[in-house]
Formats: sequence, C-alpha cells, structure tokens
Amino acid sequence: MIHRTLKTTLLALATALTLGVNGATLDLSLSQLNGNVVRDLSGPGQLSVDVDFVSHSAVTLAYVIEAGDGPELAVEGLFQNFAQEGWQSLSVSLGNGAIWSGTGDVNGDFSVATASLFDAARIDILFFGPEFSGMEFGAVPGGFNATDWLIDTSAFAPGSVIELTIAPTLVPLPAGVWLLLSGLGALG
Repeated sequence: MIHRTLKTTLLALATALTLGVNGATLDLSLSQLNGNVVRDLSGPGQLSVDVDFVSHSAVTLAYVIEAGDGPELAVEGLFQNFAQEGWQSLSVSLGNGAIWSGTGDVNGDFSVATASLFDAARIDILFFGPEFSGMEFGAVPGGFNATDWLIDTSAFAPGSVIELTIAPTLVPLPAGVWLLLSGLGALG
C-alpha cells in the first residue's frame, strides 16, 4: 500500500512538472464518479488520470478539448483497485463520437494483462488471474509501460467534450458461494 501511494505521489509530481497546466481539462460537473476517487493530471496533448476504485462502479470522465491539444490526445492512467475484490477485466470506452487512433501498453500490478480493441471506441483489458491491486494504462511516468493510447481528436473543435468510461468487471464467484450467501441472508 505504501508503494502504491508513493508511486501515485511521484506520478503526480512528474506529470505536473513535465506537462504544465493547459490542455484537455476534466469537467467534474459532467463526470460520473460513482463514489470513486479521481485525480486529473492532464496537460497539452495528454489526457492523464488516476482513478482509485473504492467501488466497482464504472467511472465516466468528461474532458473538454483545448486549442493546444492537437489532432491526437495521448492517454495514460493509473487505475487502482481498493474495493477488495479481484477484477476479471476492465474496459476503457470513448463517448461522443471519439475513436481510438493508436494502441498502447497495459500492465497489471498483480497479474498479467492484455488489451484488445473491441471496436473503434472501446478497449477490453483481460487479466490472467484476479487483479486485486490495479493497473497501468499507457506510459505512466515511473511505470513499466512505454506507449500511450491515442484518441483521434481531429474532428473535435476546442470546447468539445470527449467522454472516457472505465468499467471493471469482477471475477465471478463460484455457485457455492452464492448459495452460502443467500442462505446466510435467509437466516439473518
């Protein structure tokens, strides 16, 4: 836990020093956090976010495109699992007509992860074993990955909003556990 907190602090410091303050900005009034904690570290041409999942509900973030962002936005994120149940998979989807224009790297903290494009607007990440800690998405400063994911923003004018939805899927519980839980509920 101390390692993750130190890594997050170093990530925030490195991003703040290298990216500046202008660029795609997170609009929390348009975002749906569902009880999860989000830190926006974005800058010019870079959409960078840390999400601490304290629940397994999806997070939808609304980013406003700024004049200096260019035809593509590089995307990176540190997605941490604090909900105490393993992730089986995670999807990262774009909304409002945005599409992915370049593939990047993913790295699970606890298990091996692979990513594939489901369609032009959705990336599916599969974990080989339950992921209890979290993952790196793209070239997170201080992380293991080298390549960011890219969003094609050439069709968006400054002031346009792009939505980014991050949705974890839990490892399914065996049927016997559901029977036990339902039995305990009936007795309680």
